[in-house]
Amino acid sequence: RAVERVRFPQFQRALRRAGVYWLNRPQEESLLACLVPSEDDLERYGETAWEMSLGIAFVTDSDARFVNVGGHSVKSHHILATTRAIQARLTERSTDLGFDGTVGRIDFGSALHLGGITWLTSEQVDVLFDAMDADHTGRITMADWLSRFCWEPMQAAAEVQRA
Repeated sequence: RAVERVRFPQFQRALRRAGVYWLNRPQEESLLACLVPSEDDLERYGETAWEMSLGIAFVTDSDARFVNVGGHSVKSHHILATTRAIQARLTERSTDLGFDGTVGRIDFGSALHLGGITWLTSEQVDVLFDAMDADHTGRITMADWLSRFCWEPMQAAAEVQRA
C-alpha cells in the first residue's frame, strides 16, 4: 500500500495541490498519521480505510483539531447561525413544487456567509459541501449538515438552558 509510505514533504505538497493552505504543522502531521488506519478500519473498509480514517479525522473532527479554517476559528455561534440560515432557506422553499427538503451548493454557501463564516474561498466551501454530499446529488439535507457535529450531552443541555 503506497499511501502508507507517503512522507511529510510529499503530504504537504498534496495538501497544497488540494487547496488546503490553512493547516499548521501539528494539524498536517495529525492528518498524515491517519494514512495508516487501524486494523479495525482495515477490516471494515478494506483498501479505502485510509480515506475513511482521513475523512473522519478532518471532516467529522470530533476531537476539534481543525476548527481553524482559513485562518479563523469556527465557533459554535457560527454553526448555530448557519444552521438557522439553512433552516430558513428550507422553510422558504417548502412550498415550491417538487421541493425535496434539500439545499444546493449555492444555498449552502449563502448560509455559511449568513452564519458569519465569510472568510472561506469558494473552493473551501465546495470541499465542505462535497464532504456532506455523500450520494453526489449536488444537494444536502439538514441531517447531512447536523451529522457533522458531535455534541456532548451535558454540553448540549447547558447550551439549551442558556438559550
